[in-house]
Amino acid sequence: MQAMKSIYTIFLISVVLFSSCTKDEILFIPDQEQEISQSYLHNLLSVSQSNILVTIEDNKGSFVNNNGDFLVHIPANSLQDEQNRPFVGQIKLQFAKLGNDKSDFIVTPSQLFEGQTRQSDTYTFKITSKENGDLIKVTKPIELYLAIQGPTNNTLDLNLYEINANNMWEVIEKDLNVQSFEVSYDETTYKIEGVKTTISTAEQTFSFAPKSITTGNQSILSLQMDSKFNATNTLAYFRSNDGSAVIQLKSIYKGSFISPTFTDTQNLEGQIITISDIGNKNYYFGSVPVSVSTGNTEVKIDMQSLTIQEIKAAIQAL
Repeated sequence: MQAMKSIYTIFLISVVLFSSCTKDEILFIPDQEQEISQSYLHNLLSVSQSNILVTIEDNKGSFVNNNGDFLVHIPANSLQDEQNRPFVGQIKLQFAKLGNDKSDFIVTPSQLFEGQTRQSDTYTFKITSKENGDLIKVTKPIELYLAIQGPTNNTLDLNLYEINANNMWEVIEKDLNVQSFEVSYDETTYKIEGVKTTISTAEQTFSFAPKSITTGNQSILSLQMDSKFNATNTLAYFRSNDGSAVIQLKSIYKGSFISPTFTDTQNLEGQIITISDIGNKNYYFGSVPVSVSTGNTEVKIDMQSLTIQEIKAAIQAL
């Protein structure tokens, strides 16, 4: 009888533990295989969020103006849910001018565009569902405008990129032109000076960024730390001192991280930053200054046990 009570108690504890975790939460267990969630840590560390919630009702469209930088025209009947029904509910539009918040580097892929670093303004956009995390399908192209002050009919060194399967930016539209646009919605006409593209995929991050230049040195960053830090609990990045260039390092073995090969066009100076969550609110942080050189730049880092508030302050002080 005592054995039965023990088994029943263990069963109840298991039910409580697993039912208390939503599908977006990360269970930190010693043998977990999934990589640590970038968005999970960013939500803990971010000072500001650049999200807009939009309610889609009765198959109507919407027009969103994000502080005059981004304008988004969502036509009527342009979104479907996972069951191919017209989408009704809230969607989330995510806008970012990378570097506005010093914690932004945590959720961006490496800011390598065609293998090269950037030191100009980079804007990103993503549309996603707010309703239970369900996927959205785009059935009519969504019009996306980036407002730019400057003469019309002027070719900029600007391309449109999306994130590919290797978590790197890949060009999908080249040589965008600054033009004058008029967009009519709900009996109102909006006049826009800037560049325009169309988005046909939700749940994907797009970026307007300067197009590639062809000179620079081939470089790699490699990082060594205690072997308890790995892909399941640690994020590692290089961030330039002005915040405009970010390169994520990936774990290749316990305690070892490496960047992709990239073209350093500006003789970058910055820091390698590491953030770790090993479970039970045990957080670690480390940073070390780095001068990127031709070939392999090797760095060692010691992690410190800090609270989330201490890590947030350390990031904002970079």
